[in-house]
Amino acid sequence: MGEKPVVVEGVRTLLLRARDGVLLVELDVDAESGLPATLRWRSNGQLQRWSWTNWHAAVAGAPGGELAVPDEIAVDDDGLVSTTKFATARLEAPAPPASYARPTARPDDTTFDPAAPSRLDGKQARTGHLIVKAALTGQAPAWYVFDSGAGACAISKTLVDELKLARFGERKIGGGGAARETSRFVKTASFTIGPVTVKNLIWSELDLSGLEAGFGVKLAGIVGFDLLLRAVAVVDMKTGAVDLCDPVHFAREGVVWSPLVLHGNHAHVHAGFDHDGEEEGIFRLDTGAPGVTVLFHSPAVRSLGLLERAGPPVLGLAGIGGKVFDRPKAIFCEDEIGAMADPWTTGTIGGGLLEDFDVIFDYPHDRIGFVEHGKTK
Repeated sequence: MGEKPVVVEGVRTLLLRARDGVLLVELDVDAESGLPATLRWRSNGQLQRWSWTNWHAAVAGAPGGELAVPDEIAVDDDGLVSTTKFATARLEAPAPPASYARPTARPDDTTFDPAAPSRLDGKQARTGHLIVKAALTGQAPAWYVFDSGAGACAISKTLVDELKLARFGERKIGGGGAARETSRFVKTASFTIGPVTVKNLIWSELDLSGLEAGFGVKLAGIVGFDLLLRAVAVVDMKTGAVDLCDPVHFAREGVVWSPLVLHGNHAHVHAGFDHDGEEEGIFRLDTGAPGVTVLFHSPAVRSLGLLERAGPPVLGLAGIGGKVFDRPKAIFCEDEIGAMADPWTTGTIGGGLLEDFDVIFDYPHDRIGFVEHGKTK
């Protein structure tokens, strides 16, 4: 879906939005050739830019004409630029549509010890966050934050220095706020957490010293998406208990299941809420937000006028584990950048609501389960 293009100095700029989508992007194309030059949009308020340079014909006589390829594609993520250069190109038979689908195979780098207990050695930190014991190859168990809101596993810079681990590449990472930092990648030979061992796990390096004072322990890292992708995690935020189970053998009765909506490597579910009538939105489930009940992201706050009406803006929340929450305490964000400015999602649900359940993060089967405390276990 597009709007009326503008032609400036031989460049045609198109404003595009996916059908039924919310994210608006600008695409500059060469007015003569119609080939793309630059794609721009804001992700969580941060500028993203893709650019293609020096298009040329790589394969003559291709079906429909010549096959054109660029010499280089550059991706600029808020100032961090990565490039891909093409030396040669060839045209092969069209790939089947399934080639572009999300992979369904589980990683084959993970083993489960059937003799090890599923319950992790862990506790609630004094901040309310979940921390668990785990160990890298040849190292004593150390404290890791268990965080479903972590889009990647992170390892402490201090630990990387102590173990003299090799760093490579770089990326921009950030948390719930606007601040982002450049991180290097680190690979470890093996990582064992409870019954689960993952070989050659790729981590993002992160300075965790600022968290240690609040948590009251020395932190070795944070575990999130890369672990949840490989195991079923059962989390009780009320007691701080975390169990990891083999997806092949996991089964539990009395579970209210919701489809997993995976966005930005984070777990989301659909939920309804009452605001001048029934609304439905996509909400992130974040065990790393222990003090939060429900938080509405700034685009939803503005589009729904949640700060413009008298009385409670949100009268109820439903669809989480089959339970209805009347007049939940809600936070309304006005951030311009950062995760709380995400235009795709309505909000975040944290420990203030999740502690009513055993929450089952079953990424391998594309579902999220809820067992309300006091009901069938």
